Amino acid sequence: MAAVAIPPSLFGPELAVGELVGTDLGHVVDPATLQAEIEADVLANPSRERQSRRSRPNSGTNQGIIGVGRTNTSRTVADAVESMRTLMLQQIQSAGEQGTKPNEVAEGDSAVRVVFYTVLPYAQQRSLFLEIAQNPRAWPRLRGLFGAPPYQFLGAEDAWALRAAGIARGRTHMGYEDKQAAANYSQFGSGHYADIYEREYRVLPRLNADVTDPLPWMLQELGTSDLRLEVRVKKRDRKRKLELLKDKDGRVMLTFPRPGDHIQLTETPRMLSIQNKRAVDAAKPLLKVKRVFPRGDHAATAAVLGTVI
Repeated sequence: MAAVAIPPSLFGPELAVGELVGTDLGHVVDPATLQAEIEADVLANPSRERQSRRSRPNSGTNQGIIGVGRTNTSRTVADAVESMRTLMLQQIQSAGEQGTKPNEVAEGDSAVRVVFYTVLPYAQQRSLFLEIAQNPRAWPRLRGLFGAPPYQFLGAEDAWALRAAGIARGRTHMGYEDKQAAANYSQFGSGHYADIYEREYRVLPRLNADVTDPLPWMLQELGTSDLRLEVRVKKRDRKRKLELLKDKDGRVMLTFPRPGDHIQLTETPRMLSIQNKRAVDAAKPLLKVKRVFPRGDHAATAAVLGTVI
């Protein structure tokens, strides 16, 4: 199969071979510079990390995740959309029975939201969101089920869909006017795979994908070696970041993979739950990274082009 060709302008600035870019911290010039930046920020904002942890959305329990996985029938993108639609409608009904107030989080919302962002490709995220949003009964539940806008799966042409401020106070855009390299941290969902440095990877569908195709992370069934992915570097508090800076492997845990890297991928625990699997597959994909497009200078996510070898 021919290599995937994507112009740099689609994603934005690209990492060069050997270039090291930090995540959530800006460009890494050297460990001393990075450490100085962290220490200065801690001194200036000693309570920021505590506030960030308190305000971070609950990742949810595995109850909703396992509920999808136990159907054990979602092998294609179309199957996953149908399962997700059923789960969303059940959650809307459940929130109503609980008496949940508009735009408040109901029990089970977080788990359903993680499944949505993990399982469905962007095109299907968009179509299901627009379908759900047509139902006025669902409007008070959009914040809990999808998080706050702007949404990675919507574009400037979707501005008509709903008023962003009605979902989250202070928000003005439903989607992004410019193409983003990757989802933001909260809309990344859960990784399909992870590497030994605790970086998570989501496999994106091929460019000419069809809803009858196997789900993107089912690499053996897809039969393709060229992959489009997104990577997310785990967020850590500043104390832990300073500890990781002390050795080479620790510094890698704070950065995106680089072009030329060879990365062994292992299914994440969340994906095992979604697929109702007890253990990871014996054959673990080995990914050779070709190109990396960070979402931004201080982003924790990036687009990745690679080949399974």
